[in-house]
Amino acid sequence: MGGWIQNTVVPYSTWDVVQEQLLYNDKLYIVGGDSNGGALNKITAYDTTLDSYDQSLSSMSIPRYQCAGAISGSTIFVFGGYRYDNYTQQWDTLSVCEKYDILTDTWSSINPMPHSKRSMSAARVENNIFVFGGVAGSDLPNAPSGMNTAIYKYNISTNTWTTQVQTYNASSYAAVTVGNYIYLFGGYYYFNTVKKYDTINDTLTTLPTTIPEYFTGGSGFARGTDIYLLGGYNNSKQFLKYDSVDSRWITLPDMPSSKNGGAGGITEDGNIYIMEGSNSANISYQLPSIPGPGDTNPHKTRISG
Repeated sequence: MGGWIQNTVVPYSTWDVVQEQLLYNDKLYIVGGDSNGGALNKITAYDTTLDSYDQSLSSMSIPRYQCAGAISGSTIFVFGGYRYDNYTQQWDTLSVCEKYDILTDTWSSINPMPHSKRSMSAARVENNIFVFGGVAGSDLPNAPSGMNTAIYKYNISTNTWTTQVQTYNASSYAAVTVGNYIYLFGGYYYFNTVKKYDTINDTLTTLPTTIPEYFTGGSGFARGTDIYLLGGYNNSKQFLKYDSVDSRWITLPDMPSSKNGGAGGITEDGNIYIMEGSNSANISYQLPSIPGPGDTNPHKTRISG
């Protein structure tokens, strides 16, 4: 295990991209984002093995940032977000959703969310994607504190949405899947709180642990039962590991530069990447190996989840 590595910088600068891990065949995808006040409809593939970018991919139908995303197989899903509407001359929070087929380089529309939201996160468990909380749009004018607290469940097979019984009153947090549970870290207005959502029973529990530092606007990725949190607002360089089995925190070496609203993920060889955000730097860190059952080789890496 070494320190942080500086990879080739992203060819353009943006932030508030889809922050969930979008990884397919050793490529991480950067979707949308805010570039100097203008929403982007770009999708860029970063090849982690070649340290190179492909900007030639087809664009989304709608530019957006502060949107959420998830991946299932070779399909990327993008939900909601924020953009400036040139027709109405107003900022617009979106309910519009679409999906991207990596194999054919094509976008297509899927059913919109029941109501618009932005600054939220999404997480997939098997055939369902859950979208939590976030900032409400104009279609919810009486939303408490301007928040769309609903938890929406999207069924990939039926292209349908269900509003769950539980609610989640936060934005700019991280949502990370471990098994049938989704862990929710920080954000406005929870900051250093950790919550655990049971996707089978639709229950939400506040855990007794707290994040060592306030965490808003950062990224979170899972590797087995370990969850890694990176960055956040207020120029944070924090890098933390949360053991979801023992509910234990480990502070890891700070990132060389602060990050918020960036893209990234963990590759099968155990490298964690974080790109874009508050700057266009692309940095990575080699995580220690995870031995499988009965595996005595400390250099073999096994990824699950």
